[in-house]
Parts: sequence; C-alpha cells; structure tokens
Amino acid sequence: MEKKSGPGLILCYFLAYVFHLEAKLEVMVYLQETAKSWDNARHYCQQNYVDMATWNTVNLDDVAAWLKKNDYTVVWIGLHQDLQDNGWRWINVRTGVGLTGDDVTQSENWSGTLDVGALLNGKCGALLSNSKKWDNKVCSSDLPFICFDDNLLLITENKTWEDAMTHCRSLSTSSVKYDLLSLSTSQSHGYIRDRIYKATTDQVWVGLRFMGDNWFWSDGSTVNQQDTLSECPALWRFCGAVSKTGTDDWMTSDCSERRNFICASTEVGN
Repeated sequence: MEKKSGPGLILCYFLAYVFHLEAKLEVMVYLQETAKSWDNARHYCQQNYVDMATWNTVNLDDVAAWLKKNDYTVVWIGLHQDLQDNGWRWINVRTGVGLTGDDVTQSENWSGTLDVGALLNGKCGALLSNSKKWDNKVCSSDLPFICFDDNLLLITENKTWEDAMTHCRSLSTSSVKYDLLSLSTSQSHGYIRDRIYKATTDQVWVGLRFMGDNWFWSDGSTVNQQDTLSECPALWRFCGAVSKTGTDDWMTSDCSERRNFICASTEVGN
C-alpha cells in the first residue's frame, strides 16, 4: 500500500520534524525533466504525487536556488490566471480542482509588471531560477515542472483509535514503517487539514494519546505542547484527532469513537 510515485529527480527534501523511525510529516519536491504543457504537467503531478508545487506547500526560494545551481532556468509551478476575474491565484491543492486564495497579481514576486492586455496567451505561472521570481508563460509551452509529495496516507475507513493505530502499523514492511501521524508542532496543521479534505468524517485520528498522566505520540515521540492539552481530560477523551473544517490544532475525543485516520510512513534506516 505504498504510494505510487512517478520517475523524477528528487531535488529537495522539506522535512517537517523528521526523526529516525518517527511518524512525522515529510514533504518532498520532485523535478520532472520531461517538458510538458502546464495542464499536462499538473495532471502528471496529481497522478504520480500529490500535486504541482505551490507557495504554501514548499519553499520556492529554496527550489529556485537548487534549480539555478543545476542549470535549470524555468519550470512550471501551480500558479494560473483566474479566467473569471483575470486575477492570478494558486491551484487548490485541498480539493485538487480549480484555483484558490487571494489574487497575487500585485505581488512583488513577479519578474516584471503584469499587464492584463499582454496576458491574453500567457495565463500560466512559472518559476525563474535566476531571479527566484514568477513569470507568466503560454500554457501550451513545454517546460520542466515541479511536483510535491508527502509520506501521508489517509484511510477513509471508520475505526476506533486503537484499531486505527493497528491498521497503520499493519502496512509496515521490512523497508517502510507506518504509524498514526505525529505532529510535533502546530505549524503543519494547515497542511494536514488540506490533505484530509477527502475524509468521510469531520475529525480524523492522529497518533495523540493520553495515558499515565501524560500525553504522548503513538510512535513514542514527545508531545511538545503539553501545556495546551488538559492534564485531566474528560472521561474517555484520551485520544487526539484533527478536524478538516475546524481551526484548532487538535481535539481530544473518546478513543472508542469510529472515524477516518491518517498514517505516516518512514523509511527504515533513514
């Protein structure tokens, strides 16, 4: 049940709190050297990874620096002109369809001043490695492109917390270990909420658990935000979940409740 990934040059590893054999979030960035049109590039990213790279999934400055060092000048990224109002927006990674967020037409990250009249054909966004700026290109142009992926696996079966943990661990092999996802800090919660958008329950189990007067993660790592969690949780609310619609970092629930859950994989030996 390992995730499918297409061939590509892995150019950056954005490791969000990754430790040996701990089930933390990892975000990987892949350069696809086979040039494609913007639409075909995004389709490829969605088929083989999570999606095309955007400003809030990877650090595009770091990506540009790597590209420049390796003599790549321009690549497609997940930026597109909105045909409804001619604004420029990032692709909606959460739903996988359309665009989302604020209009970035006036952003200082563009390589030059955007003139709507000059954009009749250049409706797709690219990253220039030399300047670390964005540029508009004709969407049918064939360019290399950047995809991102992660080590997460959303399971849309409803299970208790204990059964969810058992299910994740049952996916482990001699080379890859699976466990319920652990989140060492709150910085990744927005990303996680986007990734659990297709869950069939509002709350999704993660590896947070209360036992013996302490909160801990199922992979054995320490909960850094003990002060934000109850020292004496309400009866049976000993297990942690993340809501795909809420804004709280996490919430505690009765461990016997059944809901979807999210696993994280870690390569053994890394």
